Amino acid sequence: MNAERRDWLRYRVLITALMPLLGAYTAWQALQNRDGRYRRERFGRYRPGKPADLWLHAASVGEVHAAAPLVKHLSLRYPDQQLLVTTVTPSGARAVRDRLPASVRHAYLPLDRPRAVSAFLRRFRPRCGLIMETELWPCLFKACSDAGTPLAIVNGRLSPRTLGAAAWVRRLYARSLARTACVLARSDSDRLNYIRLGARRETTRSVGNIKFAVLEPDRPVAPIELGRPYAVAASTRDGEEKMVVRAWRAAGRDDHLLVIVPRHPKRLSAILRDLKGLRLAVRSRDEAVSGETEIYIADTFGELGHFIAGAVLVFMGGSLVPKGGQNLLEPAALGKAVIVGPHMENFQSETALLKEQAAICQIASEGELAGAFRRFLQEPAIRESMGEAARRTVQERCDIAERYLDELETCLPEVFRRQATA
Repeated sequence: MNAERRDWLRYRVLITALMPLLGAYTAWQALQNRDGRYRRERFGRYRPGKPADLWLHAASVGEVHAAAPLVKHLSLRYPDQQLLVTTVTPSGARAVRDRLPASVRHAYLPLDRPRAVSAFLRRFRPRCGLIMETELWPCLFKACSDAGTPLAIVNGRLSPRTLGAAAWVRRLYARSLARTACVLARSDSDRLNYIRLGARRETTRSVGNIKFAVLEPDRPVAPIELGRPYAVAASTRDGEEKMVVRAWRAAGRDDHLLVIVPRHPKRLSAILRDLKGLRLAVRSRDEAVSGETEIYIADTFGELGHFIAGAVLVFMGGSLVPKGGQNLLEPAALGKAVIVGPHMENFQSETALLKEQAAICQIASEGELAGAFRRFLQEPAIRESMGEAARRTVQERCDIAERYLDELETCLPEVFRRQATA
């Protein structure tokens, strides 16, 4: 048995061994979200219907938001073509419904098993697939290659976990990349990482981060007013809230409110335990903010951008604890002074760019966060100058979605020429 067959066998055995767990998790998610379609489609069972012309896969909420400007320009250039967007989470499905045009269809991408992915391709028969960011499912890429469905990776990035995977897993990734028509990476370093992993040099290009286009100038965001000036701790992770609150209280700014928007609102009970004894109000419970409120927990979906728009200062979570950071471009685009912690591994190029433009503040510890809070709240001119630099940096790059579409038309001329003349 050669190495390729051994790798495939190991992968198939692993997926088969995980199926009881995956099946239970899928059933639980379907029940929790009251979404029977989720369970059915994740196992490759789709109801009959019309095929799709273009297919874009965005794993969950973040990828859907990143894809929104590209979807907009696809719809403008190819208005007669049916676009299908797939996700793997119910929250991603909600984002498709809430964020993308009503003409966009949604389906769940099946689990990475040969029969399921083949059923997906037979059902929708897309002319091409655009894969957002990091998805390298071996069975899916092989099935698309066998079916003659070209794939392009958009806004491609590779996490340290992907790059550090076992050798046999990296070989599977390399074969997936060899079956890809083109890789459009978000940075030069990501481009080189894809090439090292197995992508073809001649079809791998650095385009830029499409998330620079997430907030376009013609789409204003309505701020949420709370009756008091406030700072936002956005997309915080487990254990991070108590660190941020300690820093906030050390800054000693009782005239401002701290709004915490957790990355996962279902963690509310754990957050309340961590912050026990403080004067809190919780948005999901419709608790009002008073002059005595110290902390406001905004444990709701879909409101982060509106809280950022109303804030005087933003701390981006997932960065004071080792979670790789969260997308800092939305507050930057809104002209906010942004503070991040030391752990921005998933946004290294964006962080470096904004630091070069004096458009962001990166701190190394909880103690430094307290100092940053104090400084920016005491000196509005400094935070306004930083916010304006951030806004300018993003706006100079807001045509990135159009550049991606130009690159796709170059990489896949047969597909897009046929679309344009269909």
